Amino acid sequence: MTAALAAEPAPGRAETALELCRGTSAERLNRLRSRGAADGIVRQLNGIYDEFLTTVQRDDATLLLDFGDEQLRRKAVQQAAQYGDLIYELLRVVTDLPGCDTTHCCADCLSPPW
Repeated sequence: MTAALAAEPAPGRAETALELCRGTSAERLNRLRSRGAADGIVRQLNGIYDEFLTTVQRDDATLLLDFGDEQLRRKAVQQAAQYGDLIYELLRVVTDLPGCDTTHCCADCLSPPW
């Protein structure tokens, strides 16, 4: 939602925000595909999300049993971290934010002025 909204021209319009809220996550991401490097990032995000849904859309007993496995939990955490990194990269691409070149807190990168 943040990347889709941030990619819209300023000043933001209430109609645009409401339109984005009505759509699914995939629809909001797919709106950004035409913005330079965003297409590849969106494809990766969609792939991770599809795999996540495949992992969690099972009955509760099976899900709890599977997540009792340390390797599966680790993989899920790694995928979540990768998804977060890709969302940040997408935000950077669609808003022309500077990229990170250190290990400092990314909140520093998001502080105005850009």
